[in-house]
Amino acid sequence: WILTGLAILVLLPITISKPGCVVRNTTSIHCPGCGGKRALSQLIDGNLIYSLQCNLLLIPALLLISWALLHLVFKQALKPINITNYTSTLLFLVVLAYTLTRNLESMTCLRP
Repeated sequence: WILTGLAILVLLPITISKPGCVVRNTTSIHCPGCGGKRALSQLIDGNLIYSLQCNLLLIPALLLISWALLHLVFKQALKPINITNYTSTLLFLVVLAYTLTRNLESMTCLRP
């Protein structure tokens, strides 16, 4: 089993180069994560504007993830994030609105 796992790890990058977004490949819809890898790469390179053009939700998502990780490390120093039903519903609606808007014909500026 170990040899099979190692063979898969070694051979998989050779056989599958770039699978792309599963949602985009199957439905032709830009999902909320489409362009996220490109946006992160541009953000690391210091291109904030192009990063936002690739994926507008990446920076807020990174801020939330960073806050959660910092809270795990420094539990006493940071106030916890209280995620209520209202907050989770609002986050869901924002992501849904972003997904629907970026797939409109007239909103090509939100596509990756």
